[in-house]
Amino acid sequence: MVPADRLHRQYSEKPAVRGFVRGLTLVVASAVPLIYLRIVSSVGLDLFAVLIFAGAFALIILRRVPPIVVLALGALAGVVLYR
Repeated sequence: MVPADRLHRQYSEKPAVRGFVRGLTLVVASAVPLIYLRIVSSVGLDLFAVLIFAGAFALIILRRVPPIVVLALGALAGVVLYR
């Protein structure tokens, strides 16, 4: 991650890099509902799952938080809520 971060900082102003990062964010945002549906089909639907999904999806779509942080927050919420 550190080398990738250094490269991103060095080349982040280039249009191709900005487009790649934007596309990557869209891919992650579109994967969240698919992962959610997969989990719901195997475990079942409950309020905590809906809240974790809605929070993660909103954070990614609004671009307020990087996707890796959203994944970490979702994992933490899952551990706390399903303990």
